[in-house]
Amino acid sequence: MSKENSAKENKSTASKRRKQTWFDVCLKAGDRFMKNKMWRDAIEAYSALERVLPGNTYIYDMRGLCFLNNGMPEEAVEDLSASIRIDPTNPDTYNKRGAGYSMLGMHREALLDYNEAIILNPDEARFYANRGLCCLELDDACQAVANFDKAISLDVKNELDALHLYRGEAHSCLGNYKLALEDFDRELELHPLNMNAFASRMLVLGMMDNDKANS
Repeated sequence: MSKENSAKENKSTASKRRKQTWFDVCLKAGDRFMKNKMWRDAIEAYSALERVLPGNTYIYDMRGLCFLNNGMPEEAVEDLSASIRIDPTNPDTYNKRGAGYSMLGMHREALLDYNEAIILNPDEARFYANRGLCCLELDDACQAVANFDKAISLDVKNELDALHLYRGEAHSCLGNYKLALEDFDRELELHPLNMNAFASRMLVLGMMDNDKANS
């Protein structure tokens, strides 16, 4: 090998090494900003990465999540849609895009995404919880109850917040006040400082009193 060719190879190797080091630094920075909820800084870091490595689903997913958390649903949907076009098999991406559609008031589109997430992973409580909330927005309380039932059955460690509150709200919409009251009581047992559950409980008790007075 000539000295000229060797020098070119060494230069190319050094350039690749610098590029990889820069990529790793930006990736770690983006992930650190995410952990600290510094959404705009994380968006800038992932955007820098995307310019160097376009078409990377991880970058689109993470930046899409940052957009969601920063109250930018249109940008989130754009990034998450790009990720889905590259890899249509990730249920979390559909779930996140569903959240973006919900923020935009596009609840039917959100419902389709939650459906797809559940098809791809039928054992994730979050997906059923989000679909239940979507059903509430679409005034389908029966389906909301069914989804919250499934979410609660899967969330055996009670890791998700407010599931019983949401199911109680759905029961209340259906006029099932006794079941709603049971859910609000359970929510307050799990989360005693949940003022929404307390307020909803008081509201249902008032409705039950009115029903008794009118009967």
